[in-house]
Amino acid sequence: MPEQRPLISVIIPVYNVKKYLRQCLDSVAGQTYDNLEIICIDDGSTDSSGAILDEYAAKDRRFKIVHQENRGLSAARNKGLEFVKGDYISFIDSDDWIKPDFYQKLQDAAVCSNADVIQCGYIIWGGDHNKVKETPSKIYYGDDNILKELRRGYVWNKLWKTSFIQNHNLRFYPKIYLEDLLFSVQASYFITKLQTIKYAGYYYRQNADSITKNKNKKEELKKSIRIICCQALVFAQEHKYSKKNIRKLKSFLVKQIIFDKDCWDNEHYQNLKTILGWSVRLRIEGIKGILRRFSNRINVIKAREE
Repeated sequence: MPEQRPLISVIIPVYNVKKYLRQCLDSVAGQTYDNLEIICIDDGSTDSSGAILDEYAAKDRRFKIVHQENRGLSAARNKGLEFVKGDYISFIDSDDWIKPDFYQKLQDAAVCSNADVIQCGYIIWGGDHNKVKETPSKIYYGDDNILKELRRGYVWNKLWKTSFIQNHNLRFYPKIYLEDLLFSVQASYFITKLQTIKYAGYYYRQNADSITKNKNKKEELKKSIRIICCQALVFAQEHKYSKKNIRKLKSFLVKQIIFDKDCWDNEHYQNLKTILGWSVRLRIEGIKGILRRFSNRINVIKAREE
């Protein structure tokens, strides 16, 4: 009797993405590695996303659909974790998609390394301007500064051993942006082995309607960044990080949050300085934020004069 292949539980949170949803679902359903359970959490969609999910479930018994009131991405992922039966867990965002051999590549690496987490590269999909972000083929151990190797802390370009997530009760912090970042900070503390492979199999769709272009969402993003930094430091204190590792954690957080450049203003800088302490990189971003606002005002004045 052939050995049963490990079951992969795919968690897909869904909210009003009818435009992209079929591409995502087709890419998962059409995998060369087909021993999957596909758990889709319809997070209170008001478009036809819920109906599309039910349509796929009617055709493919691997799909399991949960409909719930809107509670946010973190809550949807956490809900999905309640239903997993697989040996490994994968998180896919519903406006993204994956290459046909995505799970085969990751599962082959998992069998060889038996790592807690297997990570691959990804493609930032921006239409005509795409960027490939690759990782080397390498194994990292707990004393190799795992947090740094998780890059921006994305959870979707990885296979997570189910027992690893369950044994450490890892969950996503509710109602914040950049929820992956805090999850990865906490996960990195417990990871004993991380396997990375030189393969970019995940397509991350770059949203043209950026959070930072929306004033209300921009404020929520700044609030989320502060929460993430505070919660990360509380976690470090509870788990008795050394001073050296706390410095590494702060450096990692600064490096990640400075990517959201449009959020920077003096108040945001001062708040983060209070939480994380002074650093050169933090101060540089504070100055850049002031210069960007000044430049924007000049451009507005020029436009009016024209």
